[in-house]
Amino acid sequence: MSDSSSSALSHHPLGRRQGVLLHITSLPSPEGIGGIGAEAHQFLRWLHRAGSSAWQILPTVPIGAGHSPYSSSSAFAGNPLLISVCTLKEEGWLTASELEEYLNEAAHWGLDEVQYETVKHVKTDLLNLAADRFLEQRGITDPEVIAFQSAEESWLNDAALFDAISQKLDSPWWTWPITLRDRQDQTIVQARQRFTQEINRFIILQFWFQKQWDQLRSTADQVHVELIGDVPIYVDHNSADVWANPQLFALQSTGEPKAVAGVPPDAFSETGQLWGSPLYSWDHHEETGYHWWSQRLSRALRLTHRVRIDHFRAFAAYWSVPYGSTDARGGEWIDGPGVRIFEALENSLPRLAGETELPLIAEDLGLIDEPVRDLLRATRLPGMKVLQFAFDGDQLNDYLPHNYSTTRSVVYTGTHDNQTTRGWWEGLDERTQDQVRRYCACAGHPSELSWDLIRLAFMSIAELAIIPLQDLLALGDDARMNKPSQPEGNWAWRVRLEALNEEVSQRLRELSYRYGRSQ
Repeated sequence: MSDSSSSALSHHPLGRRQGVLLHITSLPSPEGIGGIGAEAHQFLRWLHRAGSSAWQILPTVPIGAGHSPYSSSSAFAGNPLLISVCTLKEEGWLTASELEEYLNEAAHWGLDEVQYETVKHVKTDLLNLAADRFLEQRGITDPEVIAFQSAEESWLNDAALFDAISQKLDSPWWTWPITLRDRQDQTIVQARQRFTQEINRFIILQFWFQKQWDQLRSTADQVHVELIGDVPIYVDHNSADVWANPQLFALQSTGEPKAVAGVPPDAFSETGQLWGSPLYSWDHHEETGYHWWSQRLSRALRLTHRVRIDHFRAFAAYWSVPYGSTDARGGEWIDGPGVRIFEALENSLPRLAGETELPLIAEDLGLIDEPVRDLLRATRLPGMKVLQFAFDGDQLNDYLPHNYSTTRSVVYTGTHDNQTTRGWWEGLDERTQDQVRRYCACAGHPSELSWDLIRLAFMSIAELAIIPLQDLLALGDDARMNKPSQPEGNWAWRVRLEALNEEVSQRLRELSYRYGRSQ
């Protein structure tokens, strides 16, 4: 089994707090998609008024298949669609008429969902126009841009070149001409020369993303709201990360994977889940002192204060499926790096002020066995407790608050992958509903049930309680963010501005005060 026998890593309490889960794209905005402009700053101030001291988001990388933030061409880059074009107009990179034309068009896209295909096409054209104008007036050698390139040189140039080639060839990198696929020096030099404009445009957009993000983090610090990011454990096969660092992944000489990631069959899926991501060559990562992982998490922690690591259990053991399989049934468990990677990260990752522990949260959901629990104890990372998983009739269920054995945990009513709590409640059978009513000592009114679970979360000993905004608003499943078994139609939900009102923030603040979770 994986190595999890080392003594516990140092730690410091999270503190008894509460926060809200909402992805940035779900914010109300006149741009057709939530972004990191004024709407994000306003939401931080709303959280502050609500007594919240944490805002958890989903990955901020460029979106991939199905518009998913968990599928990306780069594990390091920012999603350009999050850039505020209103801010670019204020800075002089767009004219008033250009912005007005865009906002007039966006007004027809609706307020309740992101129309991704339309947004990508129209907003990308406007962003490129602004970037070209910047390059004409200030150039790629602008001192601020040079400083940004220097700070992000470990990934920026490769991601920019990969993006340019991918748009030109419109095919996965392992099907590119061999000299380009294998990154032969002369071919790479020629490609950088050929795609100079596209590369520079990519760099400017990333520069703007970082600049606007820095302003957002500054506001978060002012109102004492911690930003919690999200890092998927795996990266896309067709990504700059794998193309630029093939030695870090278990690949064939052709660039195709030897095996791919997934999870085995369970009660929810007879054939398991086949994710298709290449597996890591953990021996090579260990030889380098897990340098790439240190860079990846350090990048995430330049954006956010703390990071949730998705599918933590794969560090203990991961499900390896032969490449070419049609489902995940033919896989096998293989030991992961265990505690060794966290011991390396202990020496390389930044810390929050006044804290000594790694600023990470372990997503320890799914098929969890004793080695995973051992690893969680050894790393001293807080795990996750999801109340929607608690009511199966077993009074020893780990997710029932009376069974919590440590404060080192983060409690949720549900996550972005679950139904909204109201939708979950309305779909329960009468026996389970009765268990919920008795446990929560509530009447079970659909419009109030989510607040009954919020109260249960706040009462628990878990140090941090995170509530999806949909549950604060008692919304049904039409507001669900993601259905994991459904490849299309996810990630689009948006909240309306009027929903973020004083009534909701005051109710959250009062409940937070009652259970000792206020700022």
